[in-house]
Amino acid sequence: MAILSEEVIAENKEYLQLIVTLGGSKTTEVYRWTPNEITLVYQDHYQEGDEKGILENFSGTDFVERYVGEDANWEVIGEDVSVEIDGKDMKVLQVYQESDEVVGHTTKKTRYFAKDNGLVFERIEVVGDQGYISEITIDLQ
Repeated sequence: MAILSEEVIAENKEYLQLIVTLGGSKTTEVYRWTPNEITLVYQDHYQEGDEKGILENFSGTDFVERYVGEDANWEVIGEDVSVEIDGKDMKVLQVYQESDEVVGHTTKKTRYFAKDNGLVFERIEVVGDQGYISEITIDLQ
């Protein structure tokens, strides 16, 4: 059983809606996904009916986290990078962020986004005493 999975529910010219399952918990996420921007604009607990898609009347523009575009707090470090996810060759956008969110440590995050799937891989490295590396491959539905 996958611990973390994503399923694309709906998409249009501007938005991509996913149902993200982590363990037994589900979340509905919407990304604004254009040639110049990738921003997580909606994230909330999954509610019955979300699997039918919420984009038809969606007007959310709240900023949750901007990965690409003006005022993004992530750095693009690779475009059209070839990776293999779930046995599939994919071209992804690779973004990077470094922070001090763990006191006394440096946290380095790298995320990989595929146009038709959203986030497909994440690597987190906490550098310092008792640091660690965590890598998560998203199970694509």
